[in-house]
Parts: sequence; C-alpha cells; structure tokens
Amino acid sequence: PADAHADPKPLLAVMDTTPLVSAELLSLAGWLSNYYHQPLGEVFAILLPAAARQGASRRRTRTRIWSPLPGLDIATALQALHRAPRQRALLEFLSTQPLTTHGAILAAGFTGPQLNALAERHFIHATEVDTPPPPVANITGPMLGEEQAAAVRTVSASLGTFQAFVLDGITGSGKTEVYLRLIEQVVRSGGQALLLVPEIGLTPQTLARVQQRFPATVAMHSGLSDSERWSAWLACQDGSASVLVGTRSAVFTQFQDLRLIVVDEEHDASFKQQD
Repeated sequence: PADAHADPKPLLAVMDTTPLVSAELLSLAGWLSNYYHQPLGEVFAILLPAAARQGASRRRTRTRIWSPLPGLDIATALQALHRAPRQRALLEFLSTQPLTTHGAILAAGFTGPQLNALAERHFIHATEVDTPPPPVANITGPMLGEEQAAAVRTVSASLGTFQAFVLDGITGSGKTEVYLRLIEQVVRSGGQALLLVPEIGLTPQTLARVQQRFPATVAMHSGLSDSERWSAWLACQDGSASVLVGTRSAVFTQFQDLRLIVVDEEHDASFKQQD
C-alpha cells in the first residue's frame, strides 16, 4: 500500500557505530566464494563466529575468573577429593593461584568438566571482572643462540612489509623462542600477532607459554563455547588482544592491526582439508 511506511516504529537503539565486517574481510569472502564456487552465505558461515551469525551484541563480555569459595577449608575440601585426583589438583592450583581465567585453567592442563565438578560441589566459584590485562609482561626470555638470533634479525628486517619465511629446525631446537621474540617486537610497537597451531591438543601448552609472556593473549579453537569465541574475536577486532593462538579457522579472525602470522608446524596435515 502507498501508506505502508506512513507510521514508522521508533528506533530503539543503534546496534553498531562501525561495520562488523571490514572491507578486507568482505573482499576475502568474495574471493573464497568465487574460487571454491560456494554461495556467499555459506562463506560467511565459516568466516564469522556462530554468535555473530545469531545477532549477538558486540559489547565485550566481562572476563570470568575462578577462585576457591570464600571461607572454604582447603584442607578438608582436598581430603574430600581423595578419589578425584584431577579435581583435587585443580583445587590446589586455584588455592595457590586465585582469580584465574578459564583459559589459564585449560592452559594448565585441566578441563571444563573438572572445573564444573568443583563448582557443583561448592568448592569454587566464578566472578567477573572487566579490567584488561597488561599488553606485555616484563619477562625476559632465554638468551638466543647464534642461529636463533640470525633468524630473528632476518625476519625483523622485513616487519612492515609482506614476506614469507620458513624456519626449519628439529623439535627442541628453539623455534618457539624465535616466534616469541618476533611477536614481542610486534606487540611492543602496538601491533598484533596470530599464532596458528595444527591441532587443538597443542593449544593449551602453546597458549600457556605465550600468555606468560603476553597476558593479553586469547585463544580460538573448537573447544571453546560460542560466547568465548565471540569474545576472543571482538578482542582481536578492537585491539585489546595483542596475540591470538588458534587452530586453522583462526586465520579468518578480524584484527585491528595484524602485523605477523606464525604458522607453527606448517607441514602438518591438520592445516589442510580435502572435502
């Protein structure tokens, strides 16, 4: 009808002041759609976290931290957990390192079910904070060997331009420290870095090492909840996360100022998909 828009409804709120998807990500989506002959909608289903596709708010969620319940008798609680050694170890961990994030707990080798089990027994509880961690921790890494130092110098000389390097070395030869030194240069200059690992099983140990050096590090992998992935995605987009550690899908995360991508164990078949 001609008067269909004569009585518009009032505007309730402005959802976004800036576009959710950047021009760069739009361009990538178009290229993927054309190259793989896939509908654009299916491409965005891969590029965007599930929470984004479901219309989640872009307001950052507060960080949940875990600690023993106030007034808990730790010794008595530990005795009650004598048949659950991993829960007991987790409670000991939280009693010595209270106010620990979910990601740090996973990085320490514990699991979500163990965390939930302690919460159900009212041994621990979660609180939420919104204070972001500092961008770089004041931790000095080990002294570099001659080959490590040469690798750092070579890659450092190309920062700010596009160039690819292959770092070849056996397990234990010190490749990770080279990555960390390069990431440190990027983070200290205000940029961001992406560290890709081939399997979710490698994420906790890698995440723990990176977070020790760079507290403002987030993770992205299939073991996280939709809200956790969405929060990490937003942290990378608004720049509050300096480093992202993730599996292959993390390559589609939108960053504010991405300056370095490290593909650890890039020969691993887990980075490939045949279907």
